[in-house]
Amino acid sequence: MPGVLYERLTPSEFKDRLKKAPIAYLPLGTLEWHGIHLPLGSDSLQSQAFFMKLAQLVGGIVLPPLFLGPDKSKEIDGHEYYGMDICAYSPKPPQQLKGSAYWMHSDLFLALLEAVLKQLSGVRFRILVAHGHGPSTEVIIKNKERLSKKFHLSIMTVWRDKDRRDLNMEFQHDHAAMNET
Repeated sequence: MPGVLYERLTPSEFKDRLKKAPIAYLPLGTLEWHGIHLPLGSDSLQSQAFFMKLAQLVGGIVLPPLFLGPDKSKEIDGHEYYGMDICAYSPKPPQQLKGSAYWMHSDLFLALLEAVLKQLSGVRFRILVAHGHGPSTEVIIKNKERLSKKFHLSIMTVWRDKDRRDLNMEFQHDHAAMNET
């Protein structure tokens, strides 16, 4: 199998892969509770595995996953809760789920993303495909047009693009349930 992971490519392998298909795949994820049966990095790991198969089939290079990202946040009694902490199954109150350590403000995530895109554009990638953690994907979708113009990249996401609701209806979205397992 050809190497597709950015960090494992030699400079000549990188140059060859980029020339054949200037596509960067960005796994988006978290270090977040996904039930007692799944790894904390499930979002990134699933996305990375999908992108590795895709890159082997059509070309391109898979970037290292981003394990930090935005999500809902809420302060209750002086304690901050994030993402699934808040989504504790009603009527239970929010709870700190074991192992979750990923949250960053969406503005900081956007700044991190812009730094990555600037570097990708500089080495002549032309397409970015990003997928994984829902709130991270939503930040990309919300800023896709502006980022595409600014960095001269065609930016795409998988399954969550507001313009492709037909895919959203057919693709099962869940958290730590059957689909992710």
